[in-house]
Amino acid sequence: MAKDLPRLSETQLEIMNVVWEVGKCTVAEVLESLRQQRDVARNTVQTMMSRLDEKGWLQPEDRGGTFVYRASV
Repeated sequence: MAKDLPRLSETQLEIMNVVWEVGKCTVAEVLESLRQQRDVARNTVQTMMSRLDEKGWLQPEDRGGTFVYRASV
C-alpha cells in the first residue's frame, strides 16, 4: 500500500514520525512535539495534516469537533 502513496516532504515526514510514535494524535499534540525542535505555526501543521489525509497517509476521526488522526500506513 505504501508504494501507491505520494512521497513525503521533509515536514510531512516529521509529522508522520510524530503520528507513528504516538499512534493517535490531534493537531495540537503534533504541534507541541514539533515545537520542541523548532518554531512552527498551528495553521501550518493543520494544513499539512489535512494534505496528508488527502494523500492517504492519515485517517481522521471526528471526536466532537476535534479531529484525532492515525496513520494509514
